[in-house]
Amino acid sequence: MTTLTWPQQPSNPEFNSINIKTNIPTVKSESLSGRVQVRQLGSQKWSMTLSYPPMTRSEFVPIMTTIMQLRGSYGKFTVKLPILSTSQSSASGSWKADGTYASGISSITCTGGSGDLAAGDFVKFSNHSKVYMIVGWVNTTNVMTIEPPLVESVTGTSTLTYNDVPFTASLNSDQQEFPVGTEGLFRYEVDIVEVL
Repeated sequence: MTTLTWPQQPSNPEFNSINIKTNIPTVKSESLSGRVQVRQLGSQKWSMTLSYPPMTRSEFVPIMTTIMQLRGSYGKFTVKLPILSTSQSSASGSWKADGTYASGISSITCTGGSGDLAAGDFVKFSNHSKVYMIVGWVNTTNVMTIEPPLVESVTGTSTLTYNDVPFTASLNSDQQEFPVGTEGLFRYEVDIVEVL
């Protein structure tokens, strides 16, 4: 199935709230003696609840038809989150990794751009769809620390998207409801989860 784009043209209503969550599968056990063992299973992924203001039928139709085309959680799409998908930094230009970094690495030296990237910004490398968060930036060396660590390796040709970062996601549930009030306005909230 083709990856769709979530309807976000100027004619469509924008989300009036976004609740973003980080999900890290972890197993924790505690023995009778109080010793705790913790183990992380798999990789981190983002999930979100996107809420809309009340919409007319014509405003809601592009959203409803996209949901129908997704066929529940089977399909995937890209979505850009207002405020969160835009960098809060002074960065400009075409940033990229300065060499090859293997999966599992979390500190990457960047080159090719100007200004500084900022902790708290979301970024994505061109060779895979995972979105990372910058948790540290050293402006004297252009070293970026990300979480989670890389899920795939990157090379010096892997450019970095730091503005209008698209999340690749799917619906979190196969059942979607389209509530409409007697005044004719649709109220819609959707739960989505990052897919790789």
